Amino acid sequence: MIRKKYIAAILFISVTLSVATNIAPIFFSLPKWIYLNIVGTFLISYSFGPIIGGIYAGLLNLGLNSVGMGSGIIIYVLLTQIVEAGLIGLLRIKRMQGVLNTLLIGFLLSIVIKPVSITFYNVFNGEMDGFMNNLSSMYFQYYKTGFTSNLVTYLISAITAYAIYEGINKFIMKRKEEIIL
Repeated sequence: MIRKKYIAAILFISVTLSVATNIAPIFFSLPKWIYLNIVGTFLISYSFGPIIGGIYAGLLNLGLNSVGMGSGIIIYVLLTQIVEAGLIGLLRIKRMQGVLNTLLIGFLLSIVIKPVSITFYNVFNGEMDGFMNNLSSMYFQYYKTGFTSNLVTYLISAITAYAIYEGINKFIMKRKEEIIL
C-alpha cells in the first residue's frame, strides 16, 4: 500500500511540475532556469531508474507537443530528452546517494547533453558532412555562451528534485513507522 502511494506521489508531483513549468511562461515572465527546468524528469529518473525515466521523458515530450505546448514533435529533441532522463537514472549511484551525487549528475548533464543534442540534430537533419568540425565549433560556442545558464538550470533541477525525493521518502518512512506501531 505504501509503495503505491509512493509511486503515486512521485508521479503526481513530477507531472504537475512538468506541466506547470510549460504553462507558466504563457502567463508570467520567468527566468530561464525556471521554465527550462527538468525537475519532473529528474525526480522520476532518480526515483525509478533510467528506463522509466526515459519512458516518462518521451511520453511527456509527445504529450506536451501534441497539445500545442511546444514546437511540435522534433525527433532530435525527443531523443535528447530520453537520453537525458536515462543518464540521470544511470548516474544515480546507490552507494553515493545524497547531495554530492545529485550535484555531480547536474554537472555531468550540463557537459554531456549538448554534444548528444548536436549529434542528434546533425543526424536527423542530414548534416553529416564536416560533422566533427560542426560539433566542435557548436560545442565551443556553447561553452562561451550557454554553459553557465545550463549548469545553473541542471543544478537547480537536481537539487529541487532531490529535496522533493527526500521529503517524500521521509514522509513515507514516518507513515511506515506509524503503521508498524
